[in-house]
Amino acid sequence: MPLVPERKSRGAVTAILVAVVLVVVIAGGGYYLMGRNSPAAVPLSTALPSDVAVVHSGPAQLVLQPLTGGAPTQTVKLPGSPTEILSSPDRSKAFLLDSAHGDVIPVNLVNGQVGAAIPVGKLPVDEDMSADGSTLYVTDNLGGTVIPINTATDRLEPAQPLAEGVDFYVPSPTTSGALVGAATSPGQPGVVYFYNPGTSTGSPVAVGSNPADAAFYSPDGTTVWVVEDGLNSQPGYVIPINVASRKPGSPIKLGIAPGAYALTANGQMLVIADGGDGTVSIVDLVKRVVVATVPVGVAPTGLDIDKAGTTAWVASATEHKLVPINLATNHAGSPISLDNAPGDLALPAAAGVAWVLFPSSNGTVNFLDGTAGPFDRSIHVGNGPDLLIGTGSETSWVANTLTNTVQRINAAGHSAGAPIPVFQTPSELTLTPDGSALLVLSYGDGVHPGELTSINTTTSKPSTPISVGAAPTNLTISPAGDVAYIADYQANAVVIVDIPNWKVKGVLPLPCGPTDLAVTPDNTQLFVACGDSSAILPVKLPDYTIEGLVSVPNMRDLLMPVAGTNLLVICSNGLVTIDTDTDKVTKSVIETANLVSVVETTDGGTILALDNSGAALLLIDPVTLATEKALAVGTRPDELALSPDNLSAYVLDGGQQKLFVIDISTWKVKATLGVSPDATDVIVPLPVVVPPSS
Repeated sequence: MPLVPERKSRGAVTAILVAVVLVVVIAGGGYYLMGRNSPAAVPLSTALPSDVAVVHSGPAQLVLQPLTGGAPTQTVKLPGSPTEILSSPDRSKAFLLDSAHGDVIPVNLVNGQVGAAIPVGKLPVDEDMSADGSTLYVTDNLGGTVIPINTATDRLEPAQPLAEGVDFYVPSPTTSGALVGAATSPGQPGVVYFYNPGTSTGSPVAVGSNPADAAFYSPDGTTVWVVEDGLNSQPGYVIPINVASRKPGSPIKLGIAPGAYALTANGQMLVIADGGDGTVSIVDLVKRVVVATVPVGVAPTGLDIDKAGTTAWVASATEHKLVPINLATNHAGSPISLDNAPGDLALPAAAGVAWVLFPSSNGTVNFLDGTAGPFDRSIHVGNGPDLLIGTGSETSWVANTLTNTVQRINAAGHSAGAPIPVFQTPSELTLTPDGSALLVLSYGDGVHPGELTSINTTTSKPSTPISVGAAPTNLTISPAGDVAYIADYQANAVVIVDIPNWKVKGVLPLPCGPTDLAVTPDNTQLFVACGDSSAILPVKLPDYTIEGLVSVPNMRDLLMPVAGTNLLVICSNGLVTIDTDTDKVTKSVIETANLVSVVETTDGGTILALDNSGAALLLIDPVTLATEKALAVGTRPDELALSPDNLSAYVLDGGQQKLFVIDISTWKVKATLGVSPDATDVIVPLPVVVPPSS
């Protein structure tokens, strides 16, 4: 029987690295961000020579790693930023999915030769292979199609129409049909379709109680298994569906946030990484039970089983290691240390080695010359950089999420300060309103709680970290800068920190998992978005009284306008405003656009939004929410920034590898700059005024 090809759950690296392991701990007292030989800091009263930067991760890499340890024997640089690998049944070839750039990259697993990138739609989110390995199927979420690729020639075949919003396409091993997964909201049952390519129709089946994240067939095609990610911090499940009757069977409970998985050659054993609790679940698909749960360390992101079927190897991004699991004893062996954060791996036919995919390496920050370019200088930083620009070098910093460091950025001196080692990926950087302190939020790693650290921007001295919950995100500071609000999604709570006295003031329990926060300018209301229940919770300050739920379907983010009279809610297909006094919806406008980034001018007079699927920058009236103008930008723009003077907008299109500089008054593109395939963000200074250093 041919080997069942491995299939990785969609977005494994993104889900784990961004949503599970964003953490930092800076020990008090001993570290400084700039060494004695570092350039002197620019005073806060001195303007930066440039106020716009593009952040780049370093190139992705594929390395041939001996499974006995030691240095890699071969390193191959990759175009773009692929995050997952799918191998052919004979293990001679693999296809790397790069969702950010809309490509699939073929790689020969025998010699490491990389083929030309294959364009596969607007937003490819999943890849799967036919049982005989002859065809790769790539699901285009925005295009609403599945794109077949001949794996022998790497040639595209005619796309098959599905529907916009599909998550995966899994071909049947015995018929011409397939199983298609549709996007649904958290807390709602998953929906899959038994799809007939000949008629382009499908029969929907509701499965589980949360969205379906992945699926695979049994080798005989009689059963399809659907992997469901749990809601919030609840366990996930794998659920069988009888293909003939289309009826789901009893769910099998897995760990938290199941992701990457592999099947044994006979299709009878499932090995799946539980990213949220650092374990691997081993499931007997014949008996339909979990036979073992094996601890493997924090944040397993990739997984494969060797050709002999005796060992599963698991990649841990956070701990930079590969962990073997003996499938006879179901015990983990000694890990192999790596120099970088792995995203995935593929085990070739040759024994004793693994091809390890590193989605990125050490990156750079590139500043523009003036406001419209070109780029005139580059600063080398760590891996997975997340930049914050203040009004001078005292308030400009970078968090290297995969190198586990924080550095001060000296934009005038074209350099970065000495790295400070921190505890596993700093996630969010926020300045206090007066610029005197940098707050660094640690997500935690699924084992240790997250933490908040304050760094004095004049002395670079860090405070003692404060524990702020199991999975903290969305650091929001009160207008006065005296209180920090932190969302803890796993605990269904908001953690409240007293900044002047540097202690946790309290924990506000919620009836849902918070996904975003916003505070009114007068500090009388805190608004909590709960994406898992499609609702917003208004919280009255300072007594923290939770008021009535406000239902807002398909919401993504919150934006508190300057005036503070109406909260702006960004939904996947529209905008909603809520009166901050009455907590009533005042306006709701449906857009045909897929809104991915929304900003407001500092005077509150204009809203700018990016339509990702329509490739346009929108100018929106903040009162009526009507789109007044649209400007074509790129093919799939994904990042938007607005200059503090409200004169220029900057749109980054990572897929097209371009930065567009837009003159807002004339509504025209005044410059188009090329960026590398690894560009991740465009950053402008925070609109704050801070005093000079004393």
